[in-house]
This record gives sequence, C-alpha cells and structure tokens, in this order.
Amino acid sequence: MSSSVLLTRNTSARPPLAQKHLLRLPPRRNAPCHKCHAKTSNAPTSWELAHPFSDHLPVLAKPHLAVALPNARGVVRVVCPEDVEVVEAMYQALDQARLRDATWGEPWPAAIAAAAACADRLECWNGQVTSPRVCELGCGLGIPSLAAASALSSSRRGGTVLACDWEPRALWCVAQSAAIARHHVVNAPREVDDCKLPEVNWVDDVFVAKEEETSIACPEQPQDIVAGGVDTAPTSSNAEVEVQLEALNWFDDDAVNAKHAKHSFDMVVATDVLYQPAFADAVSRCCVARLRHGSDACAEGAGVLLADATRRRGKEGIRDTFHDRLMAHDEQQAAEAEASGGEYRRLHLISEWTTSVTMDAPFADSNDGGVHDVTLRWYARRRQ
Repeated sequence: MSSSVLLTRNTSARPPLAQKHLLRLPPRRNAPCHKCHAKTSNAPTSWELAHPFSDHLPVLAKPHLAVALPNARGVVRVVCPEDVEVVEAMYQALDQARLRDATWGEPWPAAIAAAAACADRLECWNGQVTSPRVCELGCGLGIPSLAAASALSSSRRGGTVLACDWEPRALWCVAQSAAIARHHVVNAPREVDDCKLPEVNWVDDVFVAKEEETSIACPEQPQDIVAGGVDTAPTSSNAEVEVQLEALNWFDDDAVNAKHAKHSFDMVVATDVLYQPAFADAVSRCCVARLRHGSDACAEGAGVLLADATRRRGKEGIRDTFHDRLMAHDEQQAAEAEASGGEYRRLHLISEWTTSVTMDAPFADSNDGGVHDVTLRWYARRRQ
C-alpha cells in the first residue's frame, strides 16, 4: 500500500547573515491581546532564539511552514528556524557540534507522514477514547504533535499532547506553534545556554509573504488502515487541548520513567529517531514505559506509531531491531504487571504501510533524492 505527497518550497537566495534582522507584522490596530484584551499595534513574524554568539550569528524562527492535514481537517502553522545552516553554525560556535545538530530544524518526510497517520488514528478513536493523551518522542518541530492537537481540538473531545525533545530550541518552536493555534501551552522552555528564550505568546494574526512560505499537503492514508472508526465530523466549537513540553533524554532511566508520564499515554509517536541500534533500544523502552497498560472500550488499546525512512544508507536493519526490542521490553513489562496481579494487554504489530513524499531533501539527510519513501508501523495493545 502506498500514497504520495508533494512538498514545494521557495528556492530564492538566502540573505547574508549580516542582513538578517527581526521582522514584525504591519500594524493591525484592532487586534486584541489574548492576555488583557488591550489593542496591540503589531505582532512578530519572527523571533530570535538567543545564544552567546547572537550578535553576529542570529538564529531566527518564523512560522513559514504550513501543513495541510488530510480530509480537509485544516492547516497547521509550524514555527521553524529560518535557516538551518545558521543553526548548524551556532552549534559549531558553541562547540556543541558533537552533541547537537540542526536536524530538528527542518520538516522531514517521516514527520509529514506521521502527522497524517496520527490525525487519522485519533479520528478512528472518536467517541471511543475520552480525552486521548498523545506523546511524541524526539519531536523536533513537533509536526505530528501539532497535527494531533488540531485533531483533538476539532473533534470537541479535547485531550493532552506531550512533545519531547532534548533540544530546548526545538521545544520552544513547538510551544510557539501551539500558541499560534490557540492551544494551552504548558512548560515551555525559558532559557538555553544561559540565554533567555522569547516568551511564548498567542499572536493575533500570522502574516507570511507567499514567496517565503513552504506548503505541505499531508498524504491520505490507505482505507484499510483507518477503517473502523466512528465518523464524527468536526464542528466549529473546538475543545481545549493542552500541549505540554518536556526536555527528555531517552537514555536517562529516571526521565523515561518519570511519574507524570509513566504508563499514561494512549498513543506514543516516534518519527525519524532510529539512527543507530542504541537508539532503537532506548526509544522502544521509552515507548513501552509511557504507554498505557489497558485502554478504554475500543477494540484496539493504546498504541505506538513508528514512522521511519524506508531506506537510509548505512542504517539497514535498525527498524527490525526496534521491533525486536519493543517486543522484549513489552514482554518484560507484562511479566512485572502479571506478577502483581494487574491486567496487561501485550503489544502486537497491527499494520505496516508505505507513503512516498516528494520534496527537497532536508539539509542533513543522507538520502538526497527528490522522492522519499516512509515506512509506518502501528503497534497496539490487544487482549489475547
């Protein structure tokens, strides 16, 4: 099974670093402030993500990415760095290039595919799962998280989305994107590298020049993947969704098993995180640790959505390693739960399918072609 999506972006020359500056919207005189309802004269179209070398290497974030969700569910506006090469240069200036990289700062094909699949899965649960809770690991720009929040809001169910990453600037971008969408934002990062990040605020409007905008249409999912849900059309009365942010190192056992998150999510999403075998083990362990043991009344219980590049040079076999480790960690959790007399539904691989995404390769992608195949897997808890 396969589907496809086309991404187009502006290819005009980037301005020199010395010419970059903080831009602001034209005045909008009658726009009320979301905090005090006072009139405001303008709203930012970009924010500077400060760091110790900002004076000559400014890192600007802009809401210039628009992701259209499938089945006319609306458009998600995504805040992301204006130039990921500047982000990479920042890490080099900070002597952090061995620990951090700019991969989080661009949309990746797997994230677009996962956003569509996540929204469709939540629609399948409509009327069956009350106030779903979704956790995304290694979220980067948080495109699947924002798609989930949009789906939960338009369905009038409400719910919670937790976006996790170890890069505070990535979490800030997700927080500001969620604020633009009028979601309730919790635990937005305030500083990084001893520098304050901009305050996350709702803005009254977002203006992006057409030549600066990147538009992506999410792929439609195969019918047998999304069939079986309750068909409830979105309404104009949106429910409140809480978007939480968490700085997470999935190699840290204490963080992975934190009380606020352990066994508390209906869906865990992992997108483009399988770069080496050690990651496969750590991510699969985190998925099992954060997924609910049981479920609500739906036939399928809580589940894991994995989206990964179908072919990535030098990384062959890691997806199968993830599967093996996921099953092993789940079996260990099952033994512990059953020993204490609790109910436990084991994870099963329910479906696997492929989506093709046509787009310019991200800055750091080793697959530099124009067509990117993404493999998606849906694991879910089922009674034996």
